[in-house]
Amino acid sequence: MKKLTLSILFALGYISQIQELKAQESLALNFNGTNSIIEFPAIRFDEYEEFTAEAWVYNWSGYIFSQGPFGDPENSVWMATGNNYYSSGWESDKGNPNHEFSSGLPQPGQWVHVAMVYDGVNQIVFVQGKLKNKIAAPKPGPLNPNRSFTIGAEPSPGQEFATNYGSGLIRVLRVSNKARYSDNFVPSERFDIDQHTTFYLSPQGIKGTKVKNLGNNEHNGLAREVSVTKGDDIKTIVIKGIVLDLEEAPLANCSVSLSSESLRLITVKTDIKGEFHLILNTPKRSYEITAEKDGLRRDITEISPSVLGDDKLSIRLIPSSYQHLRALSFLTADWFREGRTNDGQPYKIEINYEWASNGNIILGSWAFKNDGITWMSGNSTLYWDALKEEIVKLGFDSRGNHYKSVLSVDEKGEVTELRTSTNQDGVVTALGFVIKRIDRKSYTRQRVSINTAGNLEGVGEESTITLVPKY
Repeated sequence: MKKLTLSILFALGYISQIQELKAQESLALNFNGTNSIIEFPAIRFDEYEEFTAEAWVYNWSGYIFSQGPFGDPENSVWMATGNNYYSSGWESDKGNPNHEFSSGLPQPGQWVHVAMVYDGVNQIVFVQGKLKNKIAAPKPGPLNPNRSFTIGAEPSPGQEFATNYGSGLIRVLRVSNKARYSDNFVPSERFDIDQHTTFYLSPQGIKGTKVKNLGNNEHNGLAREVSVTKGDDIKTIVIKGIVLDLEEAPLANCSVSLSSESLRLITVKTDIKGEFHLILNTPKRSYEITAEKDGLRRDITEISPSVLGDDKLSIRLIPSSYQHLRALSFLTADWFREGRTNDGQPYKIEINYEWASNGNIILGSWAFKNDGITWMSGNSTLYWDALKEEIVKLGFDSRGNHYKSVLSVDEKGEVTELRTSTNQDGVVTALGFVIKRIDRKSYTRQRVSINTAGNLEGVGEESTITLVPKY
């Protein structure tokens, strides 16, 4: 009798919770695509004999969730929608390390159900209940249990993933230790919480920065810049366009990036007709679009969605030196370095690099400041010399010094700059620098000299340059 009573109470608890969740269906979690994120302790996908990860999303592009950084040697599990490098899948030590499938960009302006299933033998991906891919795969892992189960982003160290935040709305996200689907099905508008539910996220579970896993009361997380909104209040804005080559023929598989205020937001690929569309949930005043492929490139600036309306952008690419300079693209941002002078005075060096002239040059500037006062500053232009086939940098400063450098980048991404500098008195000095990228937020700069054997030797201390935080 006691066992029966407990079962009834357990069932009543589920019914009560389902009714509460149903009342929340008009609400959704809004991820802005720039700094929205929710982090929970790890989910042990590698301990499940089968599982299902599923979500209802609206205008979503990017990572729905990820656990572990992308790329070897560590294994990870992720689920994403969007362009060609976004996919759903996992890594395993058994067989081929990557087991993934790209389901593409969901239809804008409507709620879309996406699901990734492991039935103990196969990896199965569904969109709107339709089977998109089914392939034999081992289960994920082993996984690092200290990694976060991250919703709305993926902590990839790779340079190609400059922006790893997902953009759009999530109404509900559920993980189950059961393969819930095996063939085409009609997705339920709401997900029940049952004995197989190990993770359940909905707007009901978020209060400020604290987030509850409604499927496990002992599994809680933290949110950053995630808002709760009514799904009906979202006005979908889609920027549509077509990319053309030099002969004005449609260009397929071309990378198209959307940026605002020097921050890359979305990157997609054109289809076989050369067409693309970019979904905006929280429109800004203006945007920049960059399209590029195989040495062709075009930058379009000051794009206003309100002015553009339903018109389709037509972007005709032209030749660019960008492909020769792209290894230095990690520098194009605002940076700073703080320290003290020899007499103990605090100083700050502010550095900026930005693309210009359709990716043919990188413009640089710097300023040495003390107590907010600029004591010295300079500018530079970095370009590709097609005749000598080398990267050249020309610079000058406010004291009349000027220089010319030749830069090279090795297979590890390490930058070597050999400089010939001339001061205001006409004295010429040869010196050099080695730049090593640490991650997306910092790099080191080491001054070097050339010894008698022709090798580079470090001079002085290595300095660390840090990205200026925007958020």
